[in-house]
Order: sequence, then C-alpha cells, then structure tokens
Amino acid sequence: MNSTRVTNYIQDCHVRINDDPTEYTSVQAAVDAANPGDLVKVAGVCRGSNRRSKSLHQQIYVDKSLTIRGGYTVTNWDIPDSKANPTTLDARGEGRVLYITGDISVTIEGLRITGGDARWLGGSLGGGFDAGNGV
Repeated sequence: MNSTRVTNYIQDCHVRINDDPTEYTSVQAAVDAANPGDLVKVAGVCRGSNRRSKSLHQQIYVDKSLTIRGGYTVTNWDIPDSKANPTTLDARGEGRVLYITGDISVTIEGLRITGGDARWLGGSLGGGFDAGNGV
C-alpha cells in the first residue's frame, strides 16, 4: 500500500518588504519578490522548509543582498523589538533554516533560528550554524 504523508503546520508567519503593505505568508515568497538592498520584515513564527532542488532543502534560499529582520507585529511594521515581539524561523528538522549563496551581503537581525537539520545535505543538525553553505 502506497501512502503520501502530508504535514500541515499552524502558521503565524507574516512578511513584508520595505514599507509596502503587501503581506507574504512565507519569508521565501518575500525574498523571491524582493530586490537587492531591500528590507524583508518578519513577524510571528514561520515553520517548515522548501525544496529548491534535489540537494537544497531549506526554509529560506537567499541569492541577493538584502536584510531579513524580525521583531515586528502585524500591527506595527515600523519599529522592530525582537525582545517584546520574538520572531522565529523554524525548519522543523526538514532542512536548513537559511541557505545563502553567491557574492552577496546579507544581514539577519532579530530572529530566533531553530530546527535546522542539514545532516543529509552534507551539513550538521541543530538550530545553530552550519559553516558549509547554510544555517
């Protein structure tokens, strides 16, 4: 008997780019829509991962210079406060949390990064940092 496993996560992930009121439901969607130099603002808890290719499985794939900043709320996109408004990126053990590639400058601020697992991708387990090509 063949079966397909589908996992749904309760999301409270809200993302905007710069001061644009358009809201994205994943950081990856906002990063894909962003231009180099943009600020990607994140509020809430973002869970899960995306497959970019057979060997790249991560929550966020970044290949352009930008800033990803947490600490916002859905009612305050102006002043981040990561202590009062914790923002979490959780790959849930499904891959890396962040994969940054290319000759770019990326700033990550005010985010709790957890649940990364890159063991089957040539990296290591944990929410910590994989010194290879991902976090």
